[in-house]
Amino acid sequence: MDCPLLTSDVLLGQSESVSLLTFPVTELLFSALLNFLYGTESLRRILGVGTRVASNMLRERAAQTSQSLKPDTKTSALPYEPAPLSQVYAERGRGVVRGTRKFGQSIWGPFAHASSVLWLEITGLFFGLFALFFASNAYKLRAFYMTGAEHQKFLIYAICTLVFLYFTVSSFLRAGRKEKQKRQKTG
Repeated sequence: MDCPLLTSDVLLGQSESVSLLTFPVTELLFSALLNFLYGTESLRRILGVGTRVASNMLRERAAQTSQSLKPDTKTSALPYEPAPLSQVYAERGRGVVRGTRKFGQSIWGPFAHASSVLWLEITGLFFGLFALFFASNAYKLRAFYMTGAEHQKFLIYAICTLVFLYFTVSSFLRAGRKEKQKRQKTG
């Protein structure tokens, strides 16, 4: 079965025979159009007219598109209504508050934790110093723990020693618990 052959590049005097079955249809049509129109003055006219027609079509479509984007007085062409400026500024304000809160948590949080643990340890130290003071006075009056003129003073020193020892131990235990809870949260 013989396939018709196509000759191209007539302009340069070169001819090439190619089977029509290897060319896509668009290339066939384009080459046939060039072969038909080549060498005539009408090619320039046709290309000029085609360019003018294409540019006019482009202008008309651009005008239609710009008119369709203009908001209508009765109905809006936009699929959404833009938010009023008060809402935009309110949302920005809420964003600033959220950012400030996060910043405060990242900076103030560790500082507050460390200072609270340190506060508990310092108060525990001062309670320990008071307990040591009362214990030393109770030790001086140990001979009068059952009877004697200094019996009441001994009892007061002994009770104050026990109370301040309790405060010392509980303060250090609370500081240790806080530190352990912090390590469990972060670890």
